[in-house]
Amino acid sequence: MRIHRALVALQLVSALACADIAHAQESASAPAPANAATTVEPPPTAPTQRGRQAASTSLAVALAPVTLAANAKVDPALEADCKFEEIVGTDVGRMLRHYHLGGGKTTGSDARVLRIAVTDVSGESGGVYSGTKSMRIHAELLVDGKIDRETDMYRYNTGGNPFRGTCHIFRQHTKRLGKDLASWIKDARYKADDQATEEKDDAE
Repeated sequence: MRIHRALVALQLVSALACADIAHAQESASAPAPANAATTVEPPPTAPTQRGRQAASTSLAVALAPVTLAANAKVDPALEADCKFEEIVGTDVGRMLRHYHLGGGKTTGSDARVLRIAVTDVSGESGGVYSGTKSMRIHAELLVDGKIDRETDMYRYNTGGNPFRGTCHIFRQHTKRLGKDLASWIKDARYKADDQATEEKDDAE
């Protein structure tokens, strides 16, 4: 009799346990109420154009008037014809604006200023027929009035469009120097010497 009662009790406990398990499984598989709060992780988003521009703005510089270095090696006749200070300032400023790095004139209260001096210009009149034309500049990045870093950059050609003149060849150099400086402002590790300096006229 005692054994029979024990078996009945055991069967009852087992039945109750199975009922609890079944109820738990039904609750887990049931759909959530329509008004239940759910947390959805947003997908990662790529940087927007506005975000990239904002990042560049933090690197923006004002462009000081370009000068000829005191000891610059420049043919006065070529300088009068090609106006090196003017074309360097124009093309560097254009590249800085293109890459959203400023490029406006200095105001006297700028936190970041790019200062450029033309240190060497080599070449003769006569376009590609009078040999190689080269240009070297020295650039300084000033932050709060102090030199943060500086670099020297150099460009030259060994050919070009035979129908274009000497100043046009130098203009190709100033455009590429503008791109070099924009890259250097964005990344201090950029080295213009790592780039191919031999260039052909692009017939612009």
